[in-house]
This record gives sequence, structure tokens and C-alpha cells, in this order.
Amino acid sequence: MSPSFTPAEKKVLQGLVEHPTLNDRELSERISIKPSTTTAIRRRLRERGVFCTKRIPMGHKLGYEILAVAYGGLKPTLNEKHRQIFLEWIDKIPNVFLSMASSDAVLNVAYLKNYSSFREYTDRISEKFRDSELIDSETWVPVIFSFDACKLLSFFDYGPAVRRAFGEKEEVKLDLKFEKLEKEQLSNKEKSVLRGLVMYPESSDKTVSEKIGASRQAVSSMKKRFEDSGIMRTIRVVNLEKIGYNILGVVHSLFTPQATIEKRRNGIMKIQEAIPSLLSVASNPENVMVAPTMSYDEYHEIRKSALKLYTGRGYLREEPRVTLFPLSDTVMVKDHDFSGIVDMI
Repeated sequence: MSPSFTPAEKKVLQGLVEHPTLNDRELSERISIKPSTTTAIRRRLRERGVFCTKRIPMGHKLGYEILAVAYGGLKPTLNEKHRQIFLEWIDKIPNVFLSMASSDAVLNVAYLKNYSSFREYTDRISEKFRDSELIDSETWVPVIFSFDACKLLSFFDYGPAVRRAFGEKEEVKLDLKFEKLEKEQLSNKEKSVLRGLVMYPESSDKTVSEKIGASRQAVSSMKKRFEDSGIMRTIRVVNLEKIGYNILGVVHSLFTPQATIEKRRNGIMKIQEAIPSLLSVASNPENVMVAPTMSYDEYHEIRKSALKLYTGRGYLREEPRVTLFPLSDTVMVKDHDFSGIVDMI
């Protein structure tokens, strides 16, 4: 852990990540640090780029049936100019809300309305790859998760990563019920407020209300309703390098028919305890996990333990596919950017 963090800074950062909807006064009561100190530390950490605030519109509540994860390797001989043109093209796809690229790999995460939209999305990317010869087509893997047949084990919760960086043991509570498609019917005003909250996540309710032409009371009450009903989540995105992580791994596992999520419960819990996943999506046949580690050695040890756990029970169809992103060599093309999603809503 970086020595530049004082005990009070660690405590405030943990509080900010674990309780993202609390104001400074409420948070100070929760973590037993004076309000003025909490506010000063929050500002200091934000100025240092340790964290930022984002708001996530939850796709399965807003008419999106599919969460799509696509990953693959970029050719090492790729011309930097062509690589940049391609990443700018990815940035313009409205359905993609998370995209990262290293010198030799890329990862995209998107919401899609239905299977037809998924095919259109993957075909567009595949054609772009093929035309520009950016990747070896054998390494490009699109994965489709239907919200009503998958479980979001982790959906951009940075709490476990912060706790592990600070030397705290993770206590995993596991609910394996599949997500439920429940499209919320929103009025035009509600859509406008939701868009404002997502587009300006670090602004006060008063500022958001001024930007979208609504009353502060309307913004505050709708924000609470969106949070309470699960339409929207507020998160703190933490700069992983600044708290000691060096590698982000994307692990894609395929399972045998008998290895349902319920059968894999114990394995899922042990893996969640061992590694702080930022994104972990599971269906009965497969799982995709995006998780940070401090070093390659740490990743290798966790990988060995997970393989031993699953292969011993005959659960894996094949060895998991792994793509590693060294954080020092990785750029965020779209960083939890849901502007395209709310614009389409």
C-alpha cells in the first residue's frame, strides 16, 4: 500500500466507496471522523485523482435485455495512428460504456436491447477489425449475457479492491438469484432528470437542476427513487494504480452442463474472497470476471488455486481464457461513460 495515505485518508476513502450516497456530514458520523476533516480529505483525494463519482443506469431496469462483454488481442505490429483511429471509433459506439486498451489488448462492455442488437454490434466491430487488420480474429471473443439468465456478482463495486489494498479480509455475501428484467416506465421529466444525474455525477442536486431546467426538489426526490428502486446506482471509481494495483485481468471461464451457478456456489465464494473483482457476471454456462492484482505473481497464485478448485470437480469445459492489462500500459477509452445509454433512453 502506498505510504502517501494516512490512516484517516484510508478510512475516508473506504467510507466514500462503501457509502457513495452519503453526504460529508452523514459519512463523518458513519466513520467517526469530524465533518470538517472528512470534507478536507475528500477534496484532497479527489484533487489527487484517487477517486471520482459515477452514476450507473441499470440496463435491465431500462429495457436492455443483454450485457455484452467483448475482449481480444491487438496485433503487436499495429501502427499507433491506426490504433488511435480504431479506439476513437469504439468511443463513438453509444452502447459501449466501458472500454479499455493496452498496447496489445482491448476490452468493451455494453448494454444492448436484444439479440438482434447484439449481432449488429458484434458484426460492426468484427468488420472494423477485419478491414483494418487490427487483431488476430482468433483472439476476438464476444460474450453475451441475458439479464434474465445471469447474475451480476459484482458490478463496478470498488469496495473489495480498496479493502484488499488496505489489508482487510473480504467477507463475501452471495445471492445467486438471476437478475430480473423489469423495464421501468419513465415520464419525459423522469428521463430528463435521470440523464442529468448520470451526465453530471459530481454536481450537486441544485447544479443538476439548473443544467436540465428542473426544480432542485424534483431532482432530489427522483434521485432517491431511482436509487431505491435500483434504476440507478452511484459508485466511486478508484484509480487502482494509486492504491497499489498493477494488473487488471479479464478471465473468461466456460463450464460443463452440470456445473450450474448453484453447484459452483462454494467456488464462487472462494474466488470472490481471494480476488477483488470489479465486474463479475455469471450464467450457468460461463463467467466473465474483471479483477485487479498487485502483481503477476499474485495473479498466477490465484489462477492456480481457482483452476485446482474447478478442475478437481470436473466443472471446466476448457482452461479459462485470460487477457491481462498492465495498468501502466492501459488507457481508458470510455470510463463508466453512460452518456450514450441515457441519450438513447
